[in-house]
Amino acid sequence: MQVTRIATTDQLQRCSASWNCLTRGVPFRSWEWLSTWWEHYGIGRELFVLTVHDDFGNLIGLLPLFRERSTARGRVLQLLGSGEVCTDYVTVLSTNEHEDLVIEALAIWLISACSGEMNASDQWDLLELDGVPTNDAAMAKLVGTLSEAGCGVRRQPALNCWKLPLPSSWEELHAGLSKNRRKAFRRLQRDVIDRDRLEFKMACSDDEFHWAMKLFIDLHQKRRISLGEPGCFASKPFSAFIDSVSQRLWDAGMLELTWIELDGHPAAIDYSLVAANAAYGYQSGLDPEATRDSPGHLMTIAVVRHAIASSRTTYDFLRGDEPYKADWRAQPQSTVNLRISANQTSSHLREGVWLAGTTMKNWIRGGLTLTGMQ
Repeated sequence: MQVTRIATTDQLQRCSASWNCLTRGVPFRSWEWLSTWWEHYGIGRELFVLTVHDDFGNLIGLLPLFRERSTARGRVLQLLGSGEVCTDYVTVLSTNEHEDLVIEALAIWLISACSGEMNASDQWDLLELDGVPTNDAAMAKLVGTLSEAGCGVRRQPALNCWKLPLPSSWEELHAGLSKNRRKAFRRLQRDVIDRDRLEFKMACSDDEFHWAMKLFIDLHQKRRISLGEPGCFASKPFSAFIDSVSQRLWDAGMLELTWIELDGHPAAIDYSLVAANAAYGYQSGLDPEATRDSPGHLMTIAVVRHAIASSRTTYDFLRGDEPYKADWRAQPQSTVNLRISANQTSSHLREGVWLAGTTMKNWIRGGLTLTGMQ
């Protein structure tokens, strides 16, 4: 068992062929998503991906990290995909068979690196992990091992992720919704769907993909600007990232662009990452001039019905506690933000200074269980 740190893009590229075998089907963990994020957000940062190979040289696990240096916080490790991109479900990547061995090897390497037993270029002071689901057993085991080795662990509750289990039919899902939600859907059925005003469409060709991407950006920005917000695409790094990653996800079959037309005009569009059994609703856009017909509700109905028709078992609304997710009877999954300080005097001193100055009173010192980070 050998742990190696990947520090250059060329080294990272060599993992591309086997990376996706470790994602367990979650698109946000994919080579396409995380390597593209690094291309657009890696400036001024250091690549710090830890790979685990077995005795035959096969890649069996990895931890996708990067490092930033700060006078106040020292050498800080974070997950690839962090920040404004809002990447969910990034964790220790491995096969089921090798998970425990991979976690043990990674923990030993990280403990050795922060204790000064390894090359100075691999040392770290703080490990920051944002939006970690409390039921992420792999991450819990890793952080628990670091805690047992003397690393300081602090956690803060973060936004929930919301998963909607899908039955075999729309009628079954509809019957389980609240009375008020069913009433609202009946109104949309009567006023829009039954009058043949709505048409559901999906990009199926390269030309349709490029057309739909332009529509997606246009409707997203129009909606956010109408609410007095700049919109995601006001950020140049985000805009460049989405442009690049969308093409790669599309080529890999991990992206669906669907939209609805009302009276022949595009009214809303959905950008979802997809896997065999799940769809992940990442972002959307809608025409603010069509709001009287509730295009957002109609779009959600359309994508959920499409997911059921595609025999998917889950529609994932991802992170964020918007009320409509609970209205759909989606199940909340709690997440935490974690700060793990290295077991060394300088790191503990920095953490003490941070704790003395911070206003986030709900950060607490606590242990982790093997089944969660409650």
